[in-house]
Amino acid sequence: MRTFIGRLTQDRQNIETGKSDFQARSLQIDILIRHSISSKTVNGGIMPAGHTTGKSALQSRSRLTLSLSLLLSLTTLGACSNIGFPGVYRINVEQGNIVDQEMVDQLKPQMTRRQVRFVLGTPIIEDTFNADRWDYVHVVRLGNENLSRSQLTVVFEGDVLVDVEGDLVSENWPEKGAETEGS
Repeated sequence: MRTFIGRLTQDRQNIETGKSDFQARSLQIDILIRHSISSKTVNGGIMPAGHTTGKSALQSRSRLTLSLSLLLSLTTLGACSNIGFPGVYRINVEQGNIVDQEMVDQLKPQMTRRQVRFVLGTPIIEDTFNADRWDYVHVVRLGNENLSRSQLTVVFEGDVLVDVEGDLVSENWPEKGAETEGS
């Protein structure tokens, strides 16, 4: 503000001395005054008059280019996830309990939990909500492809084996001869 007042006093002195610089200074003062008035009335004085709030064409083009390049790169990366790299060896992955037919054939009705655990091993899944059910699952995978899957469910009543269900169980389990031997 002091510089503005200082210029006005300088201009008054120039008028008195009659210098020709007065016209240029008065034009500058006129522009400053008009600019300050118009900036107070436009947008509540926040933006000066003549200034647009819209984005320039260069900014909108650069955002569009950035968005399109990001979309293209994400699409390319997503498409590459299904393509296997040539020459990469994928191993067979075995998960769970290996249960074979011989082990299942050893199961007899009225066996205790301890005997079943001795024959089949510790179950992969012990249901916390149903303590009378043990699940034995075995899966062999090559990458995302399941090569084989077998499941065996052992059901107890109290501490005694009651039922066996699954892929390796014969249809006539418990065998008729085994029931009569135990009785």
